[in-house]
Amino acid sequence: MIPVPPTAAPTRRRFFSAPTAVCFAALALLFALTGCTTASQSPDVVEQNQTDRWQPSANRLVGHVYSVDLSLHYVVIDRSPYDDALPPAGALLTTRTEELRPTGQLRVSPYQRRHTLGAEIVAGQPNVGDEVVWPRLPPPKKP
Repeated sequence: MIPVPPTAAPTRRRFFSAPTAVCFAALALLFALTGCTTASQSPDVVEQNQTDRWQPSANRLVGHVYSVDLSLHYVVIDRSPYDDALPPAGALLTTRTEELRPTGQLRVSPYQRRHTLGAEIVAGQPNVGDEVVWPRLPPPKKP
């Protein structure tokens, strides 16, 4: 039988060194002292700013341009699955890029099938992937 030499006991390694622990304690103290400050604005000003900023969109999302035929001035729109309302035939729609720049105006045709909608190009040059919105008209002014 071959004798097996005894192995040395494993040494425990410290998780933190002294400089790391000092830096960690300094950061914890810094966050504790500066983390509990309040906003300098009064609550009335904050509420007014939030109500000005959180207004509903003036446009209703119809879908995205699925196909464009410039020779026939026709566009097929892939409708949004989140909105059940269909714009009526003859309604004017606006196409825009992801940066919200308008690219064209469309007039809804009678072609409406499940999740697709047909439209004629009235102005501009819409591109595949452009967002199609239905602009809401402002409420009529009371006399």
